[in-house]
Amino acid sequence: LTLVCTSSLSFTMNTEKQKKPSPSESSHILVHRIKKAKSVSKMLELLPSHPSEEAIIAALSICGTEKDLNTALSLLKNNESLFSERAIAMVISIAGSCGDYRRALGLLRRKTPSIASYHACLAACVKAGAWEECLEVYQRMPELHRTTLSANIVLSAMAKANRGLEALDLFERIKNPNKDSRLKTLNALIGMNDLEVAHKFQIEYGTGDTRLLDRLTSAYAKACNWIMVKELNAQRGGIVPQQEARNIAPIFEPWHLLQKFGKGRQAFWKLGNYKQFIIALRPNRNPAQNGMKLI
Repeated sequence: LTLVCTSSLSFTMNTEKQKKPSPSESSHILVHRIKKAKSVSKMLELLPSHPSEEAIIAALSICGTEKDLNTALSLLKNNESLFSERAIAMVISIAGSCGDYRRALGLLRRKTPSIASYHACLAACVKAGAWEECLEVYQRMPELHRTTLSANIVLSAMAKANRGLEALDLFERIKNPNKDSRLKTLNALIGMNDLEVAHKFQIEYGTGDTRLLDRLTSAYAKACNWIMVKELNAQRGGIVPQQEARNIAPIFEPWHLLQKFGKGRQAFWKLGNYKQFIIALRPNRNPAQNGMKLI
């Protein structure tokens, strides 16, 4: 009986020695466990005192999910020598998701930033509506890092703040603007309520781009400028079905004979008087489909 027990114990110990993972396998298992942590507190319990770069990246991913900027900053402070540019970009992104664009700007100045860090900081400024800081970060970027994508992020901030002229100035300095660049610039011009400048921009840069045409048509319809809506629809050529074109035509033919009162959605076109009342028409948005109101 004694011999059997000893043999069993020896066999168990040998098996455990064979199953013991290597250091690299142990690190991989730890990173996997950190990734599976369902809370920041659980992640901190698993994180060793001297974590690897992969473990830090996994821990920051949990901080990002939980929007825990303080823990991310604490990890940075305690393990700064281990932080790669990828990790710093993640902390900047977490600051942006928490709405703390000033902290994101501060983190950008710690080291020579990577393009990922610049983009994360630009996105943080866009979310906070800080278009001036967004433009400042873009201007600080090395020429090598300035891409159409980074310029489009700045244009998003300007469109959000209705800074049309600034957006137009930046657009004209982009080396390779794309469709998104044009649309964001047009949105900024429309936001500043200068549809004439927006129309000139669409003519110069938006030939064949139906997204720009649709956006500008919508803006003119919102302003109840049906003459311009008809003109823009005419630019579509064969894109607009003939039946829709026939439906649009009768609506606008006599429009110049009617007197307009008011602005925007409250505008109406007077047909005549009945006793003490004014009888008028007020077009709905997209009147070809939705018709008009008699008021």
